[in-house]
Amino acid sequence: MAKGSDHLLNLTDVMPNTSKRVEDLIDKELSMAKTTVAKRTSSSYSSSTTNKDNDEKFAKKSDLEKFAKKSDLENFATRSNLSYWKDELRSEMKVQYDTLKKLIYELQHPQPTLFYPGTRTVKNRVVKALYRIFTLCDHDKDGALSDAEYNHYWVKCFGSGLSSSQIENVKRSVQEKFYDGVNDRGHLTLAGFFILHAQYISDGLLSKTWKVLRSFGYNDDIILRYDNYYVQLQQQQQQAVQNVLDVFNYAQTTVVHPLAPLFNQNTRMLKPLCARALKRIFILSDSDRDGVLSDRELHLHDMQPSEIAAVKKLVQERHPGEVTSRGFTLAGFLSLHALYIETVRPEKTWALLTSFGYGHDLKLRDDYLSFSFERAPDQSVELTDEAIGFLTWIFSSFDLDADGSLQPNELDDLFSTSPESPWDIALYKDAAGGTASGGLSLNGFLAKWSLMTLLEPAKSFAYLSYLCYRGASTSAFHITKERRVDRAEQKSERNVFQCFVFGPKKAGKSALLNSFLGRPFSESYASTPKERFAAKVVNLPEGDKKTLILREIPEDGVRHLLSNTKSLAACDVAIFLHDGSDEKLWKKAEKVLNDVASHAVRNSFGMPCLIVAAKSDLHCPYLMAMQDSVGVHWDMGIEPPLPICTKLGHLNSLFQRIINAAEHPHLNIPETEAGRSLKRDSDQVLDFLIRSSTSLFELLGKRRIFMCAGWIAAITVVVAVCSADFGREDASKAEKAYEVEEVMVSMGIHLEEPEFDALLKLSSEVGRED
Repeated sequence: MAKGSDHLLNLTDVMPNTSKRVEDLIDKELSMAKTTVAKRTSSSYSSSTTNKDNDEKFAKKSDLEKFAKKSDLENFATRSNLSYWKDELRSEMKVQYDTLKKLIYELQHPQPTLFYPGTRTVKNRVVKALYRIFTLCDHDKDGALSDAEYNHYWVKCFGSGLSSSQIENVKRSVQEKFYDGVNDRGHLTLAGFFILHAQYISDGLLSKTWKVLRSFGYNDDIILRYDNYYVQLQQQQQQAVQNVLDVFNYAQTTVVHPLAPLFNQNTRMLKPLCARALKRIFILSDSDRDGVLSDRELHLHDMQPSEIAAVKKLVQERHPGEVTSRGFTLAGFLSLHALYIETVRPEKTWALLTSFGYGHDLKLRDDYLSFSFERAPDQSVELTDEAIGFLTWIFSSFDLDADGSLQPNELDDLFSTSPESPWDIALYKDAAGGTASGGLSLNGFLAKWSLMTLLEPAKSFAYLSYLCYRGASTSAFHITKERRVDRAEQKSERNVFQCFVFGPKKAGKSALLNSFLGRPFSESYASTPKERFAAKVVNLPEGDKKTLILREIPEDGVRHLLSNTKSLAACDVAIFLHDGSDEKLWKKAEKVLNDVASHAVRNSFGMPCLIVAAKSDLHCPYLMAMQDSVGVHWDMGIEPPLPICTKLGHLNSLFQRIINAAEHPHLNIPETEAGRSLKRDSDQVLDFLIRSSTSLFELLGKRRIFMCAGWIAAITVVVAVCSADFGREDASKAEKAYEVEEVMVSMGIHLEEPEFDALLKLSSEVGRED
């Protein structure tokens, strides 16, 4: 191929014609295929015996049915549909189109020309070319590109101009990486121009750099072209060339190791996120926990003795007192990295941050927090005793006045090694009760951690890591058993229970949560538009402690909640609150109870339910409402309604009762009409399977056939599918065969065609004898 881009194939010019030709070929091939299929299909039903060998595959209807089996890509009807083949060929054409497009892109934007072989280091001739382009665009020769000059450069390269706001965005992007990339007059400097192209190369946008180079007369070898003659780049003074190369290398380093996240060049100080990350690294590196980093501890940061001695002396000269005879204090460690950045060595700081798990956003990377929280919908994640012990120690360490609570400033200091406090968002902000002094008690602190672990276990793990937890991730978290297993064992050993609080508006849900957290009762009514959580450590009569999490479900949110089949999987127990003095509110609560209980049974996530009659201090003019709620508890087989009054603080041991219900997940599960119907159907199916299994054993015994238990179970299911009194009576033989194959695949059994036919035959015999 000739040099230069002039002789390269233009994909957009040739592809429309190519596409049309391929479409014509497809139509032609499909027309021929249609004729062939029609002939074969008609011959398969003819009585003629000629050409038996050629048409043997289509001679019998049963063969056609086999051809239509689900194990093929599509059924026969789909295969005989010509549009299916047309789509297949069109997909293949698209793959070839993408391959051709990629090939042409690589030919138009050759990487080897830009980089030294085997590296991502830009060649010197590329840097020189970019420098020449910069000087050509700098019309007033002031060493920087004004907005007008940069816009002229952009039009020459890309054909259209930029708006003022777009140019400002470009300059802002440059200054985020290197403050001096834009000078005091707001013009783009050579370093800023280099940073733009270093960013293009770093992001893989080589087409932009090639567009610029070719617009200014460079060919594929980065050599100037004049009237088709190749002219070598003019030689410059060696020192000037070296200065340009140094500037570009610095620009490239700035892109790979950006200064913007680390350092504020106006204040000449580390940015808060960087300081927080370095503080965490300091604490983790201080293995003897004496508050300073010794030479031995610094050596673990890949610092040699000579380098340690040199930086000690430099920091001591600039910041006396930050380096002691035992090593660097935290302030000295931060000053050391500020010095690295100021002396254009940000790669040192970035190398340290990366080794401790940080990404460019100065947050811990996902690959560093590699712990799988994969679990079933009705499983939950809890903190282990080891993690709780660590959090208790952390709490005590930052409770400087030893008053048993963390004040806001102490809590801020506790999270000073993390990007921010995880509890500043509304979900957690008011989710635990406070002390009289406005602080957070130890139980409140642990309750919030339990709530975060339940709702966002990955976030909980991340913040444990930010707090310098040194243990293994597997020692910090525990995944509970599935609730259906707990229900079968008739007990739950969980330490954290989640209770959904249902009820109509003005039933007292928010007042209950406030009372739970020890907050005073308010006479004013305020609707809760979103779900709200409240978490608290509850003391049980036996001396144990459990964490209870109340989740308030607004009346308007019930329908959305029940639209998800797995929405109740996380619910350990549900309470249905109603105003005991209002018959209408009870009717609404009863409907929600029926809807929730039916949804839970249908999706196999049944949970204990309790009825709570709030506002027991009011005289009840609607005795019928109380009678109805008592009648419902009898019909559903759950505990009687529990009267409470949050206004007077009479809660009737409600929270202990909720925990007791959650600890016995097999009790207080409401029996609804939908559940009874489903149970009847299940009993019928179970009875049929038992009878089918008995018949199968008898038949196999007569024939002296011996099979493993798995095969017997498989055949039993097949019998159930094929039997006349199971499933849809109007199902055809082919449809039942399809259902059988689905069952076998789901059980991990794959049969060859003869074995499959034999299984169907045997199963049919069992079904008839049964």
